[in-house]
Amino acid sequence: MTTTRGARALLLATLAVCALAVPADAAAQAMRTRAYAELGWTGFTGGGEDRVTQVGLRVSGLDTRGPSLDFALAAWLVPAAIVTADLDLALPIALGHGARLAPRAGGSTLLFGGGGFGGAIAGWNVGVGLVLAPAAPVSLRADYTYRRFFERELEDEGGLQSLTLGISW
Repeated sequence: MTTTRGARALLLATLAVCALAVPADAAAQAMRTRAYAELGWTGFTGGGEDRVTQVGLRVSGLDTRGPSLDFALAAWLVPAAIVTADLDLALPIALGHGARLAPRAGGSTLLFGGGGFGGAIAGWNVGVGLVLAPAAPVSLRADYTYRRFFERELEDEGGLQSLTLGISW
């Protein structure tokens, strides 16, 4: 029961921080936001299972004047339906005119279903993205994410890590 309360508290705190980070001028924020189609791999750090391919979508603010929201949704290419959803607060840092480093942290959810069962598990994540040509018509992005979930059955599996490459046009 304590784990469920802790998960809810973390998710509510993450949403509150993200809501405070959204600037009042939504139209201006939309001009600094990019959507990336992503392809990569994911796997648990505890061994036991191999890495699997994932496909996804990431929408991220890249303005270096302050924090921004970063949302990612990824599906694993396995027989069951497994999806991860991340809502993060990112702090993009300019590495020059054509690159951004985007460290981020926030809440995660692992959604699963198949074979007559399904569910969702809450957790947290940290990650970093490297964005090339953020203002160009075509932009490339590489991301690393580490997740932990509030579920005792997953403790032996370790954290869930993923590495993705994305493109925006």
